Amino acid sequence: LQINGLNFNYGLQYSATIKKDYFLNLGASLNSGKEYKSRYEEISFSYNYYGTTDTISWSADSSKVFLPGTIRMGLSFGKKNKLTAAFDYIITKWSESTLRDSEGYLGDTRSMLFGVEYIPEKYSNYSSLKRMEYRVGAHIEDNYLVLNGEQVKEFGLSIGVGIPLRRSLSKANLFMDYTRRSGQGSLLQKENYFTMGA
Repeated sequence: LQINGLNFNYGLQYSATIKKDYFLNLGASLNSGKEYKSRYEEISFSYNYYGTTDTISWSADSSKVFLPGTIRMGLSFGKKNKLTAAFDYIITKWSESTLRDSEGYLGDTRSMLFGVEYIPEKYSNYSSLKRMEYRVGAHIEDNYLVLNGEQVKEFGLSIGVGIPLRRSLSKANLFMDYTRRSGQGSLLQKENYFTMGA
């Protein structure tokens, strides 16, 4: 399935200083649902005893599909160069999409993301450990997949660290995330994901 098109993301952000060194940021963004051009190709094969294949059928058609818009809202507050706490809420109405063969398999997603960043002493001249940015986060989400009439749920925890590079304004970011994906019913299997990255 190939989808082509152009869309825009609109956003607003408000920043305020509560008192000396303390801040508050509020933001929201929206990209509207839109129809896109699509091309769907399907190829079927047969396999024989010797491992060779023969093409049974091939088909292709072009049409338009509707992909839903996404609304994002968030806030962060804290003390400059010391502590930041943030919360994001994201909604996408995947049930309104018209992707081929997806009827009954897509549900609306609602995601809540939380995070905290702490810097012991951002401008320390003596300790690189004090200049590091320590992060911890969590997310709870209704996944877009609906299997056996039940929507898949997600829960995850993450930790990370930002390491300032010497004689540079850049930094190296490392993280590790654990996500559990499951349903409430006994028919759905449970999946555990561990992700590491930089």
